[in-house]
Amino acid sequence: MIDNPQSLRITSDALLRDMDTLIALEEEKRGLPPADPRVAELALQIEAVAGRVLGRSTDEVRLAALIPTTSPDTRPINETPRSLASVLAEWREAERSAAEAEPGSAAQMEYDSLARHLRTEYRNLSRGRNEGS
Repeated sequence: MIDNPQSLRITSDALLRDMDTLIALEEEKRGLPPADPRVAELALQIEAVAGRVLGRSTDEVRLAALIPTTSPDTRPINETPRSLASVLAEWREAERSAAEAEPGSAAQMEYDSLARHLRTEYRNLSRGRNEGS
């Protein structure tokens, strides 16, 4: 058993980011003529992200079952803080992946979006720590 809801928070955050990415990719694809070559590229990216959503939702079920109902942490999932180090590591990885992706590709769009989200999360966590000092 784990008594650390942080894993559940991390998985939940990743699910939300993936669902936001799915929406953005699908909206972009819907705005293209069916014969546009980007439709196929976007459809593949959508399939990959949807696969991650399925895997992460399975992880959430497993993690939720591992947290004891007697856990002393009574905060909602969205109030469980993530460590600055983990957010910074994810942010750096997203920026590296964006730089390595083909310019203008769906993958680059996804990594850029993730990097922006993580930059904001890092800034907010950092401010919260500084204000609490």
